[in-house]
Amino acid sequence: MALHPTESTPAAFRFMIAAGFALFFGGMAAGVYRSFRQVATERLTAIAAVALLMILGADIHGVWLIVLIDVIVLTTLAVEHLRIEGPARAGHESVDDAQVVDDAAQEPLEQAPAGRR
Repeated sequence: MALHPTESTPAAFRFMIAAGFALFFGGMAAGVYRSFRQVATERLTAIAAVALLMILGADIHGVWLIVLIDVIVLTTLAVEHLRIEGPARAGHESVDDAQVVDDAAQEPLEQAPAGRR
């Protein structure tokens, strides 16, 4: 793609792009699920969109494939950020409202004795 940016991208390269993207974003989605028991739907949507782009984008120039992948990634990450960092849902704490706790004593750090801070 770098040597011939105005030519269509060969199928092998499109497969490598789709596979690498799926493995990277899929691994992050698996980590989010394992850590927080939340499905990262935006990342899974990005995987599907990039895979679809690679299947249907046989005649698209390499530069445009990169631009379209960037648009997909930035859009899905912006939507994910708004969903996660947006205003707290009813009955749920915001990420910013989390209280830092001393793990050993299970008490807020502000109340912990000076030696355990």
